[in-house]
Amino acid sequence: MEPALRAVRAVRAVATLALSALVLASMLAGFQRFRAIPTAVRLAMIEASRTTPAAAAFAVQAGAYDGGLIEWFPVLAKRVSIGTYMGLEWTSTDRWLETLRLNGEIQRGEIPAAADYLFRVSDGVVSIEQRGARR
Repeated sequence: MEPALRAVRAVRAVATLALSALVLASMLAGFQRFRAIPTAVRLAMIEASRTTPAAAAFAVQAGAYDGGLIEWFPVLAKRVSIGTYMGLEWTSTDRWLETLRLNGEIQRGEIPAAADYLFRVSDGVVSIEQRGARR
């Protein structure tokens, strides 16, 4: 085999190994383990859909646990969550930022008057509290 051909094959092999290592390293660096929403919390969201008016607006307070709670509440409860900003990045920057700010207030315990109910998870315990004028 000619030395030039051997050199090309060697460079190709090294490049393939380097690229493979780079791809693997980037995948591992970006890997994040997500926890499933606990069964009791999921069931409470579904129960909220059965026990509250269809037009009810919720403030969702995740406490120390977020793990997708704010994102999945509107889907599982079939109710509006006034602080859920996921998905709004496709609307307008102002709307997304305003909802993100509103969610921050909710997480700090500042529940907006627009919320008919508060869905709270604290230390793994779920509570649903009716609020506002629609009582």
